[in-house]
Amino acid sequence: MDGYVDVVDQLPRYVSQRAAPHFDAERAEKRSIDSRATFEERRNRLRTLFRSRLGGLPDRVAEPTVRTTELVRRDGYRIESVVFESRPKFHVTANCYVPTGDGPHPAVLFLCGHHDAAKVTPENQRACHELARNGFVVLIVDPIAQGERHQYRDLETGERLVGGGGGVFAHCHAGQKCFYAGTTLARYMIHDARCGLDYLADRPTVDPERIGVVGSSGGGIQTAFLSMLDERVAAAAPCCAITERYE
Repeated sequence: MDGYVDVVDQLPRYVSQRAAPHFDAERAEKRSIDSRATFEERRNRLRTLFRSRLGGLPDRVAEPTVRTTELVRRDGYRIESVVFESRPKFHVTANCYVPTGDGPHPAVLFLCGHHDAAKVTPENQRACHELARNGFVVLIVDPIAQGERHQYRDLETGERLVGGGGGVFAHCHAGQKCFYAGTTLARYMIHDARCGLDYLADRPTVDPERIGVVGSSGGGIQTAFLSMLDERVAAAAPCCAITERYE
């Protein structure tokens, strides 16, 4: 009205306008799915595309080192503190909640969102407690740069050099280095989660046909990505993370 163009949202509006036809085409493609065969063809095509965009996944360790460092007994279950390799000499820390009884039990891989304490935040512990009390083996994993897996420290003082945001800043720091090297941090985080599935499937008290994945926020994104790439996931519950791309 005053003769000037408001440029504050000019770039977001431009990008949205360019993207809108692609969003419409995607919705039309989804609406056209009318059979299991059509669904599976699209799923397999998107799975292959997504894997290629990640740059593939790292190779598994042939004989990964797995250690139990502590065991705590609770009413109806026990908690095993475990460490396993996802890459040679690259260790993942986790807690495994194991219900009493011989099993085989259904299992849940619990993927954490952004919080410094990760697997031992009170909310995550309560969720694992309830699942274990109801007969599920639960493996809750520390993501890279969270929990016991802080990546950037002063070697002399032990102080963290990159922190804040519950792991967000360290993820951005590591992610930028990955981009410069032509890869993504997501590739390694998904691989860690996939190795968590390996660990659960190898436990004799777990039914490998009944393994689900759950996570909230950043853990929800990990849940969605892992479920897309690994057919062993029998059920997935991503929380506070999934929307249409338009949103």
